[in-house]
Amino acid sequence: MANLTRAQMAALLGDNTTGDITAEDIRNIVNSVLTLAEDVPVDGKYSLDGVNPVFKMGVLAGGIAAQMQVIDKETGREVATMEWHKATQTFNFVLFDKSSGVVKNSLSITPDGEATLNGHAIYTSKNRTYDYQIRGIQDTGNPVLINQDTYKTVVELDVGEARDADVYELKINASFKYSSTARSAYFQLSTDGGSTFSPFARKEPKDTTDYLQASVDLPISWTGGIPHIVLQAKCENASDTLTIDYASIVLERKS
Repeated sequence: MANLTRAQMAALLGDNTTGDITAEDIRNIVNSVLTLAEDVPVDGKYSLDGVNPVFKMGVLAGGIAAQMQVIDKETGREVATMEWHKATQTFNFVLFDKSSGVVKNSLSITPDGEATLNGHAIYTSKNRTYDYQIRGIQDTGNPVLINQDTYKTVVELDVGEARDADVYELKINASFKYSSTARSAYFQLSTDGGSTFSPFARKEPKDTTDYLQASVDLPISWTGGIPHIVLQAKCENASDTLTIDYASIVLERKS
């Protein structure tokens, strides 16, 4: 901030005297500032009233939030509000239809980097995660061969660190061939490290040279802890051969 000259300070004080600034001058300046501060309401709004629109700013009752409003004078309705909430430290920006007063768009930003538009997450700085495991695409020519009628692990994703409780998107995919057109390949999935499994695919080829896909894409409600997801497969008959050239597991938190 630039220093005030004696003349500028004198003008502020309504004093045309010259010379050094005295302690009395400083007291007068402080008292003037305090008087202005006392005029600011603890709760309430100041208005800047132009031809159109009206701009208001102030503190909501109880000091719960600082707010700015833009009001269309022709309709008397809000067209925009901006609020900062003391308790949550959240900033909200809302646009209204000036004729109906209906909310058109609402943007909310939190201190930890979360942003939502009309209730939908559009950005997060720390909570989004993408965990995956792939078998086959990097080691071409080394497929998973299964010749048994009991389940064998094809690929597993052990994240190794805790993930927050939330809804995640789980994607499973396997590309395979099966040696019989009269029997099927079976797949099952575990989301608790292999303690429990659920079947999710049973595929029978029309031709033994066909490549088939066993896939699932579903939301799962994760309650917290370390994710450990296991994909297993088996043959319907132990004399058959199941050849899995590619398999993947993806666990993604988008919000």
